[in-house]
Amino acid sequence: MEKRSINMKKVFMIISILTITVTLSACGGSGKQKEPSKESQKSDKYDYVYYEILNDGDSETPNVEIKYKDKKGKSHIEKADLDHVYEHILGDGNKKPYIVKDG
Repeated sequence: MEKRSINMKKVFMIISILTITVTLSACGGSGKQKEPSKESQKSDKYDYVYYEILNDGDSETPNVEIKYKDKKGKSHIEKADLDHVYEHILGDGNKKPYIVKDG
């Protein structure tokens, strides 16, 4: 009886692992990642000050507020639809975060 209990536990674990694997693989990315144009990435970089997501109860997509400093050190605040904002994690942890305006 004890052997049967152990076998049932193994079968249950295998089924659980397979279910989790299939579920997580279905949640994968949708393909190519959106990013700003190459020209903007080279020339339109600004110092990052802050980034905040603003939720509006009536809106289907949240807006963002981004504050940055231009090359002269003047601060600017931009508000945009979250669909037009792309976040990327810098590979180098010592690199300073920046804003790229495209369009």
